[in-house]
Amino acid sequence: MTRVSAAGLDALMDPGPRPRVAVAVLPRLLADVLSRVLDRTDLDVVVCAAPELLGPSSGGRPFEVAVISGAPPANLGAQIVIRLPDGPGNVGMGSVRTSAGEEAVELHGLAEVVTILDRLLPPAAGHVLAD
Repeated sequence: MTRVSAAGLDALMDPGPRPRVAVAVLPRLLADVLSRVLDRTDLDVVVCAAPELLGPSSGGRPFEVAVISGAPPANLGAQIVIRLPDGPGNVGMGSVRTSAGEEAVELHGLAEVVTILDRLLPPAAGHVLAD
């Protein structure tokens, strides 16, 4: 039998801070829907009014991922940036920027954004959609 102290049990139960995902897209209704689609129990999904608010001066813990519409601001501090297409209905060619570089991606709906996020930030074992 293995004994675990209370502190050890707390460490096992709390895996640490969850990755933060910023959703800064227009129109606002799209941002709200996208935040619900991306909401997993292993992520903190935050809707922001504009990408400019995501820089290092925004305070708080930085975002690991930013989903944005329009051009990213120079001070965007996210490690991964998913930029939605500028075309009508936010479908067409967007981009994904990571530490490995930037690549063009074709996006026809929210499912592709979820697939990209799951590929770049794999869900924790047993994740479920948040309520």
